[in-house]
Amino acid sequence: MPTKKLITAEDLYDLQFVEDPQISADGQHIAFVKLSLDKLGNQYRRHIWLTALNGAKPKPRQFTFGAKSDMSPRWSPDGKTLAFVSARDGKPQIYLIGLAGGEARPLTSLPNGATNPVWSPDGKRMAFLSSVNAEERRREDAGKEDSPPASALDAKHKQEREEEKEKKKTDPRIITRLPYRTGTAFMDDRHSHIY
Repeated sequence: MPTKKLITAEDLYDLQFVEDPQISADGQHIAFVKLSLDKLGNQYRRHIWLTALNGAKPKPRQFTFGAKSDMSPRWSPDGKTLAFVSARDGKPQIYLIGLAGGEARPLTSLPNGATNPVWSPDGKRMAFLSSVNAEERRREDAGKEDSPPASALDAKHKQEREEEKEKKKTDPRIITRLPYRTGTAFMDDRHSHIY
């Protein structure tokens, strides 16, 4: 008879969870998010895994290897491409990767990130969410969005991330509305819009 062991706080690091399973249109594959805890980084890690449904014993395999978190897998209507959200460069953006694997390519590069991808039925377009505040929305509506070259855009995003980190260090925080946070993340003046 095996001996019983009490659960300790350290055992939490051994737990793994499955989130957001998505079946391909042809019913041959499932993409899902595997969540694990990173003890050294003191954070959750999410990676997309695939498993084929045509075998007697499906063998899941890790499909994305982003440094932080890859989530929200969504199959293209033809089942050949997977869209997903990843925060590889700071803000979450939508990436595309073929079923054969390889390097994921970014689809979006919005200053405030992009989430919740949804394919159009013909697979030629995608709807998603991004958060903007009133001033950013006015600039978009007026057609005054900045569109610098890629290297300048990367530098701008890096600077924005650094500024955001500095803002988060500032104390005290002025609260002007309720609710003012979700979990441990404070809300700002941005609201989600469909793009």
